[in-house]
Amino acid sequence: MQVGIVGEPQSGKSTLLALLLAGEGARRGKAPFDAVVSIPDPRLTWLAQLYRPRKLTPATLDFADLGGDPRCAGLDLSGLLALPQARTCDALALVLPRFATRAERNGGAGDLEEFELATALADLELVERRLARIAADRKKGLKDAVSQAPLLARLCAHLEQQQPLRSLELHPEEQRQLRGYQFLSLKPVVVLANLADAAAGQPPPAVLTDPCARARHELCACALPIETELAHLDESERAAFLEHLGLTEPARDRFLRATYASLGLISFLTVGPDECRAWTVQGGTSAPAAAGCIHSDLERGFIRAEVVPYDDLRRHGDMKAARAAGAVRLEGKDYIVADGDVIEFRFSV
Repeated sequence: MQVGIVGEPQSGKSTLLALLLAGEGARRGKAPFDAVVSIPDPRLTWLAQLYRPRKLTPATLDFADLGGDPRCAGLDLSGLLALPQARTCDALALVLPRFATRAERNGGAGDLEEFELATALADLELVERRLARIAADRKKGLKDAVSQAPLLARLCAHLEQQQPLRSLELHPEEQRQLRGYQFLSLKPVVVLANLADAAAGQPPPAVLTDPCARARHELCACALPIETELAHLDESERAAFLEHLGLTEPARDRFLRATYASLGLISFLTVGPDECRAWTVQGGTSAPAAAGCIHSDLERGFIRAEVVPYDDLRRHGDMKAARAAGAVRLEGKDYIVADGDVIEFRFSV
């Protein structure tokens, strides 16, 4: 899954990318994505201690600084959102400029409103172009795309009110029809309030809490320069620094988990001496489809899944004890995978 980092010039986009790359397991990605970043998962750490696998594989996300290309230097938020790459991203990470004082924090809500407006206007332009093309096709007697005209007209009326499409009730079939348009105002969004150094460790500015909740955006706060320094410290120094700030974990970890959640993603786990791994699936994924993430043969020949929730496995200490306690279940094709399920798939091809 791919996340585009957007924001006004000097908001902290490049610093956020540097922070993401500073973490354990992060690496430079293949163009156009700048970083492949591991999702922090304490469950994998415990499983690695239990199984001592030769390989440990966390879930990952790809990030791109949409203003990172020198040709895009200085582009404002609307300019970044106009880039074709913005539409190909699965989610957007909006960096809001640094909050230092109570008065400056009041500007954050306006920055968020500007983002919502920019995405709505960009989508309106796309819808209007598509409707014009449909009208031209209708005059030529072409009917393939005409069936979408009523839905697009409904979207157009909503966007003309400067409202993002995520605030419009859409049925699952309508969402399926619109998937190919890659509308910006339908994409999941995680908002990062870039705090001033003096505010490091504080919660997100209150002025952003309600707007993000109404829009169903994930919201995080982070003093980016301090957190970048923190990421380069050794473990003992990092723990002391976090304690000084009153934090239990780096903001980077919170941001990554919030981004993962904004995409509706969960992780199921596979374990063994060869590899302990977190597999990424959408919430609501069936057991056979989850098996297909590992290999198509597992989905095609799926028989059943042997499942134990991670919390039950940890409570009992190991798989043998979990089985003895009846915590390991056999699930069939209708089972919906839950976050943290430790699964072994049984199949035959």
